[in-house]
Amino acid sequence: MGVPDGWFLLTDTGERLWRQVNPSWVSNGRVTSQVFKPTPKDHGRLSLSRASKVGARQSHERHLARGLASVGVLSVTVGQAQDVKVTAWDDPVDEDIPEDHAHLDCTGLSRREQKAVADVLIAHARDHGWDYRIPGAPAHP
Repeated sequence: MGVPDGWFLLTDTGERLWRQVNPSWVSNGRVTSQVFKPTPKDHGRLSLSRASKVGARQSHERHLARGLASVGVLSVTVGQAQDVKVTAWDDPVDEDIPEDHAHLDCTGLSRREQKAVADVLIAHARDHGWDYRIPGAPAHP
């Protein structure tokens, strides 16, 4: 299968990718690795926003405006994703999807591999710290 029209591979290894933190992914005051593990509705593609196109707070506000829950924003870089053999794609191909939308492609990874990738990415995100968080969110991710 080829790359869908409008998608392109992200290659700037320093570019940050924003990930919204659903409140259900916070346990005992810490963000769990679930934040970087695709859910069944993701079809193996973890949604993020590109920091080169939108700020963390604006990304968060837009997420809430769509009726979705988030206690804040964490990030990883394109290079950190590449280090765990996951590709990052720009994919703004739908009018309902913001132009800054991107995803990490976890298709083809087993559940065990997805968990290992998520564990590495949450460690990187914790090292970065919150990029944006609402009052009451844990002080440290």
